Amino acid sequence: MLHRTEGIVLRTIPFGEADLIVSFLTRDFGYLKTFAKSPLKTKSRFGSSLEPLTHSRIAFWGKEDTSLPRLTQSDIIHPFQSVRDTLNCFLRVSEIVELTLQFIPEREVNKKVYSLLLHTLHRIEKNCDSNLILFHYKVKLLRFVGYAPKLDACGRCGKKGYSYYVSQGSILC
Repeated sequence: MLHRTEGIVLRTIPFGEADLIVSFLTRDFGYLKTFAKSPLKTKSRFGSSLEPLTHSRIAFWGKEDTSLPRLTQSDIIHPFQSVRDTLNCFLRVSEIVELTLQFIPEREVNKKVYSLLLHTLHRIEKNCDSNLILFHYKVKLLRFVGYAPKLDACGRCGKKGYSYYVSQGSILC
């Protein structure tokens, strides 16, 4: 079955001489790995749309339970070229991408994380020197995937508490 969605290229892994395994964070399918046939050849139909951090409109072919569907089309929406060109920006975004890959299970849809990553990439593209952008992403990512500490009530009983204990990762009454 043919599926279409938007996605951000997180990682590409060479497979054979001219093929790639491309990891996307997609709006409708979550973290998704696809197989791209011959994108490294000079006359490839994919062009530069499979570069890391590229926001693309993609189409892929595969059954619901296929572990590696075949990528059939990829059209660039926004390339984030300036982020890739500046080493400092690219290192910051690499940290964000690695965190995302560690916390998002494959094929689990999380539109909030997709939107957060896309907005963060746009912010970093405008102002790469701000550390607040990176901290904001980390805190929001932990919240959206369920790992954020409980800061409004006791972690044991749920009553109102005021003392945060770092060793417990929660407020305790």
